[in-house]
Amino acid sequence: MATRKAIQTFIPVTNTTPDKLPLITRDLDSIIAWRRSHAVSCAEFLGDVQACAARLPHAGFACNACEDQYLFMVGFCAVIMRGQTNLLPVNHRPGTLRNTLADFPGSYLLHEGTLYGDLVASLDRKSVDINFVLGDPQPGKLVPHIPADQVAAVVFTSGSTGDSVSLPKTWFSLVEGARINAAVLADTGKSITAGVSTVPPWHMYGLEWSVMVPLCTDIGVYAGNSFFPADVKTALAAMPGPRWLITIPLHLRSLQRAELEFPDVSLVMSATSPLRTETAQRAEQQFGGILLEVYGCSEAGSVATRRPTLNSQWAFINGFTALTNTFPVKLGAVHLAEVVELGDVLEFDRDGGFQITGRSDDLIKIGGKRASLQHLTNQLLSIEGVRDGVFFVKHEDAESGSARLAAFVVGKGRTLNSLRVELADRIDPVFMPRPLRQVDELPREPTGKLPRARLLELLQKSDQAQARE
Repeated sequence: MATRKAIQTFIPVTNTTPDKLPLITRDLDSIIAWRRSHAVSCAEFLGDVQACAARLPHAGFACNACEDQYLFMVGFCAVIMRGQTNLLPVNHRPGTLRNTLADFPGSYLLHEGTLYGDLVASLDRKSVDINFVLGDPQPGKLVPHIPADQVAAVVFTSGSTGDSVSLPKTWFSLVEGARINAAVLADTGKSITAGVSTVPPWHMYGLEWSVMVPLCTDIGVYAGNSFFPADVKTALAAMPGPRWLITIPLHLRSLQRAELEFPDVSLVMSATSPLRTETAQRAEQQFGGILLEVYGCSEAGSVATRRPTLNSQWAFINGFTALTNTFPVKLGAVHLAEVVELGDVLEFDRDGGFQITGRSDDLIKIGGKRASLQHLTNQLLSIEGVRDGVFFVKHEDAESGSARLAAFVVGKGRTLNSLRVELADRIDPVFMPRPLRQVDELPREPTGKLPRARLLELLQKSDQAQARE
């Protein structure tokens, strides 16, 4: 039922920013989530939110470390209802959570008990186990309204090429972003009923589509585990159609390798890194629906889409305006507090569509020749038997700016020599990685990102292991 008419009924389009916006902009009798075997109504969800909010401590910030989709959403809304701000770090490793809490004095950890027992015991500050604050709530009847300028969340960039940067998000920016994204769904012509997300809800992509869209439209979301292929199959089967799958290229490739028979999915959405056309084609064949690729950044959220099986060109989502068409491309939108500079190099056509030719920090130069790390990685991934892989800069010469490349590859049944032979047919010899190493797995974040610091750490460990042999 995700039609444009219904969406505009829930979230009116205005030319001015309202003073307050509702926490939930949908019918309280509608289903917002499927949790285990239970379909949770918005009234039940709101009751959980109000029960949780009543028992949260007085503070300015809550580091929301809930892994469960439903508990995350309850905690996210409860924190906002209390006039506080959700801190959403890029991962939930104890060191990251501890550093996030240290960077925001007066913050507390919102968690799920057993997952963070050791961390909680080591903290010298408040922590809240969300499982124990829900109690036995009564269904909510009155929807609270939130100040539009309240900072509802602080998200963090992935730190793929450097330090992570914190980005505040007001409630208005999140709700208006949800309205814009709901229109994107309506434009697909698919009347989505329920979605399954393999993307963590604390990542900007996951927050936009698997949290804010369910809060602001009549689309529900699966609230259980949906990371491994068998879990995704179970999640999709548990919900009514038409279905929607929110995922990333890494997870799509995993679903394709699993060779399971999945329920029909009307819309598959992919983001966070460029999707190879072959992967998109297989996804549409596998799920029986269409695949929509989304391009965006933490600063602005989702800003452009394309259907890669039909067109390689991207188109900006209605609501975004390109203020420049040369690098760095600057974007404006009514819900953005300031102009956003994109980190990617875009090549525009006459109609305003564009292709992504690389990132400013993705383009490298060796021997007077230039290449994109993403392009080189795609060549590695195209080799038969390669399950995962990545090119990265080992170090860069300070005077010439010339890079030294290394690469990791995950895949069984292939020797390094055979991989080098096939790579030599695909890339210029100057870009051959030295070293090329086989590993069991790459140190990816839950969203598939690979921070360079973790790759360098893995390379150091690999060097040490080889030295001992």
